Amino acid sequence: NFIEIDKLKKQFPHSVPVVLEIGRSYEENLHNPRNAYYTYLQFLDNNPNHPQKAKIEAQAKRLSSKLNPSNTAPTHFLFR
Repeated sequence: NFIEIDKLKKQFPHSVPVVLEIGRSYEENLHNPRNAYYTYLQFLDNNPNHPQKAKIEAQAKRLSSKLNPSNTAPTHFLFR
C-alpha cells in the first residue's frame, strides 16, 4: 500500500534496489506506472551523482516512452 511505500522511500532514500522495487510495485502491483516514473525521477533529483544512477535512468526512460509514446513530453530534466 501507499503508506508502506512512502515509509520505505524515507527509510532507504539512497538504495537503488529499494527504489527499483518500489517502482516495480507501483507499476505491476498497483497498476500505476506514473507513480513509478515519478519515484525514479525523485531518486535522480535527490541522488544526482549516485554511482548506480544509470539503472534508475533506464527505468525512467522506459516508463517515459510508455507513458508518452509520441515522445512529446519534456524529458530534458531527466538526465543531467
